[in-house]
Amino acid sequence: MAKQDGIQYDVEGVKEITEMLDELGYKIKSQVIRSFNRKALTTQIVKPLRAALPYSSVKREIKVQNTRYNNNTAVVAGPTSKVFYVRFLEKGTKQRKGPRGAIMPRPIIEPFVDGQVKSVIKFTSKEYGNEVERIMKKKLRRKI
Repeated sequence: MAKQDGIQYDVEGVKEITEMLDELGYKIKSQVIRSFNRKALTTQIVKPLRAALPYSSVKREIKVQNTRYNNNTAVVAGPTSKVFYVRFLEKGTKQRKGPRGAIMPRPIIEPFVDGQVKSVIKFTSKEYGNEVERIMKKKLRRKI
């Protein structure tokens, strides 16, 4: 049961697969979950966001990355620090002194990502088992 903005989502089958992964050990479990999270964000957020953005120089810097926080399975999707200036386009700036004025906000990325939450949850409920199986087969092939 996932909860976002007071709305609860039922994601079926995740509990059973997570219990199965628990038997494999923490390291393998975290690798598999992180791989699935990267796949989900790539297909449901990164690719559609790249197609929706009008800034061509920014498109290749929209990526999925590991977080800096102490969580081995968490990943984030969005613009990298190489395109820091997108923040000014998205959020705008305050009125500056002199003839420079202000940049008016034109949010594109944040509303787009917020609108994709349901599609990520839908992808997870449909493909979680299949993707975990595919990732595990790939890991077994490497071990053999």
